[in-house]
Amino acid sequence: MVRTRLPKITKAFIAAALLLPALSLPGSAPAQAAELYPIIFPVLGPNSYTDTFDAPRSGGRTHEATDIMADKMVPVVAVADGTIGWMHDEQGGNCCDLALNHDDGWVSWYIHLNNDTPGTDDGLGWGIADGLTQGVHVSAGQLIGWVGDSGNAESVSSHLHFELHRPDETRFNPYESLLAATVITTPGPADTDGDGVLDGSDNCPAVPNPDQADGNGNGIGDLCDTWVDVPVNHWAIASIDAIYSADITQGCSLSPLKYCPEESVTRAEMAAFVVRSLGLEGSPTAAIAGYFADVDSAAWYAGVVGRLYEEAITAGCSVDPLNYCPGDGVTRAEMAAFLVRALNAENLNAPYHAYFPDVPAGAWYTMHVEILHERGVVFGSSDGSYRPTALLSRAEMAVMLDRAFLRG
Repeated sequence: MVRTRLPKITKAFIAAALLLPALSLPGSAPAQAAELYPIIFPVLGPNSYTDTFDAPRSGGRTHEATDIMADKMVPVVAVADGTIGWMHDEQGGNCCDLALNHDDGWVSWYIHLNNDTPGTDDGLGWGIADGLTQGVHVSAGQLIGWVGDSGNAESVSSHLHFELHRPDETRFNPYESLLAATVITTPGPADTDGDGVLDGSDNCPAVPNPDQADGNGNGIGDLCDTWVDVPVNHWAIASIDAIYSADITQGCSLSPLKYCPEESVTRAEMAAFVVRSLGLEGSPTAAIAGYFADVDSAAWYAGVVGRLYEEAITAGCSVDPLNYCPGDGVTRAEMAAFLVRALNAENLNAPYHAYFPDVPAGAWYTMHVEILHERGVVFGSSDGSYRPTALLSRAEMAVMLDRAFLRG
């Protein structure tokens, strides 16, 4: 006889029922209460099922599941919170079923999901919800697919083959739990990253961010934001984003991703920025050549500093011995020299125009600063000054690199 699902029974009621003693007749042994595992009913539409657990199957197998009979394309949802495990999702091939590893250690299997184009039996359809791949976290009641007849169910009516496995990997008869399951009528919202915040209100739905930390206040969670420490209205944000997209910078911290816009740039960092801006790589022979006495051959910056020297963009910070001073901060005057040489635009005999009141005629950096101004790379401060001896900030550097190399 076909058994149909009972009306909705809440999880709270189920839990309470399990605590009550079983009723028994005088002189008889107490009735054994069925073991229940609280779940959301997996099929959202008309269906029927019987207890066929341990029923014989071809090849000497036994049926270790409950087959929930339903029409093709009836929605199937996750019965509990969990992470997608193994999947068969080869459209037009080995499709469509999956396992869900519950957060509490249990596992549920969903087999014979639809693999046909709607209205056909062509095996060319898709029965798994978009965005589901191994490792994706789903919420109880979230859509995971649709009923079908894939696999070895092609010759029988469409249905969901539903299995439950205990944490110790033994199979569990799901029949009684299905009878007592909570029934919903529409798929519930997703919590893709499993951090307890539903995707619709999660400021970082792809990565667990339960406290919704948003360091720069731009509405995007820190773990999903490009820069934790650069507000969307920062004066240099466009250039910072541009040099990041061009692989000129990797930020100052990776987890979470920070840019440190107000920190000064060291000469070692400057070498890396300029070399990357030119589309070059570190010199493979710099460590062997040992151009600078104060650049350790094992240092992360040895190759890029060597490339800067080989391209005649730097002559170091001192001659005898030849040093580079990799840990020193870069001044705005030095930055001008680096960029002009990198652009192959050096002209020490150009006429003096006095563009900036604090850039005098005859200073070693004057022609570099004026050439950059003529090329639209630098425009000075709000008071019209250039501040040549000031240390260059990472924000200022981003703007200069963007204007010099990325905006033509």
